[in-house]
Amino acid sequence: MQTQAKSPCLIALPCLLIFFYWSPLKAQIIVHDQTKTQQASEEPMPEPLANPASNRSLVKKQKLIDKNLKKGFSLASKEENNKAIAKYEKVLELDPSNSNAYYNLALLYAKSDQTLKAINFVDKALTLVDDDNDNADASDLYLLKANCLSDMDEYKKALPFYEKSLSIDPGNLNAHYNLGYTYFQLGQWQDAIAHFDQYIKIGNDEDEEEEEDSDYTAALSYTGQAYFQLKQYQKAIEYYDFAIQKNPEYRYFLLKVDSLKEMNRDPEVLVTFKQALTKHPKAAVLYHQRYQFHRDKNRLEEAYIDLKKAFALEPENTDYIFDMGVMYQKNNQMEQAIAQYEKCIAQNKYVDQAYGNMATIYSKSELTLDKAFDYYKKATKNLPFDKDPQIEQNEHSLIGEASEYIKALLKLLPDEYAIPLYMYDLEGIDQKTISENLNLSLPNTKSRIQRGRVKLKERFLECCSVVFDEQGEMVSFDIKPQCKELQAEKKRLENIF
Repeated sequence: MQTQAKSPCLIALPCLLIFFYWSPLKAQIIVHDQTKTQQASEEPMPEPLANPASNRSLVKKQKLIDKNLKKGFSLASKEENNKAIAKYEKVLELDPSNSNAYYNLALLYAKSDQTLKAINFVDKALTLVDDDNDNADASDLYLLKANCLSDMDEYKKALPFYEKSLSIDPGNLNAHYNLGYTYFQLGQWQDAIAHFDQYIKIGNDEDEEEEEDSDYTAALSYTGQAYFQLKQYQKAIEYYDFAIQKNPEYRYFLLKVDSLKEMNRDPEVLVTFKQALTKHPKAAVLYHQRYQFHRDKNRLEEAYIDLKKAFALEPENTDYIFDMGVMYQKNNQMEQAIAQYEKCIAQNKYVDQAYGNMATIYSKSELTLDKAFDYYKKATKNLPFDKDPQIEQNEHSLIGEASEYIKALLKLLPDEYAIPLYMYDLEGIDQKTISENLNLSLPNTKSRIQRGRVKLKERFLECCSVVFDEQGEMVSFDIKPQCKELQAEKKRLENIF
């Protein structure tokens, strides 16, 4: 009984401003190979019984068992799983101790996401086989049970069953792969590396002719990512290069880029992007990632060339649409920017940021101030004072700079809101203490803090033009000339610094 390795769920590391995450590809769960299903008929028949009729009945029964096993295999191979299950259930009616039928039923139920049922059949099969050393059937059964637990995200519970599988059959490639994957999910990077390396070593010895084995290259990638987490970036690059050599998928290039960025090897980052695009000239994500790299280095001309290429390849991608809006806005092409933001709103993504940026555009003209204020009121979810007040702020960051003006705006609020909000968000005093100091009930204190935040947001957006990026972070803000209070505060701060 051979259980395939779980197919890769590559977890790419964050590329500075955007996370790429690749969806899990569930293992194609297969039944025993046909040789396995035929074993029963190849085993020597019992000694003939004294009663010839009984002997004929046993032979007929065995043939029927073999026929259903083979038919179940054939149906499962065609993805006709319900019909296959019926055949294996028929086998168990004829022979309740048939471990092959239990195993294959477990596989089919696991494939259909009926994991608890699958585990139940595995447990029944385990009562019928010896778990002595070199018993491949027992090793595969423990492996299957571990896989089921892993599919339920019960990684810690899966570990002892993977270990049991390997204790019976130390050369079980799939057990090494899946145990490495499980340790990876648990963040136990060294253990993950150890088992992936075992899989890679044995797999390389056995399958040198397989140039593009997906599990093999995934193991290389996972090992690289584990080294990345350990901040051993050069080691990570070595594994990514090996994966690229075996199977040059663009995601492996992007993982390599992440390590090169951490080592500030910018020229090699650009070389790697170029190599990836040579292999995948129509991969919009590569252009978009290179756009972000150029943008972060303030090479805006090169950045916008790549952004336009990504957008041309995938014009419905909301990430690219929003970034195109920001680009148009920075280039003072306001009509084109608004058109892109409206597309984001229609697709219900980056809605707050799009409303905020549209409001900033409309606030430039006295004729559209009412429309601007309407948009500002819709764009209140991602402003800096939604952050936890206890977080550390960098005084040189944009949010730190904005917070100085927020303090000034607090003075413009009615005291009933300004005082509890100041105590909680800026002084870090807990709400219970605030309620006692101000002689308020705790619910009333919470209400005033929340309402104060809403009023503060409104005043902030009245007084400032704000531009957000796709993560909802401010990329720029300007104090409007008509806001006398903040203009005065700006002059005061300039005199101090």
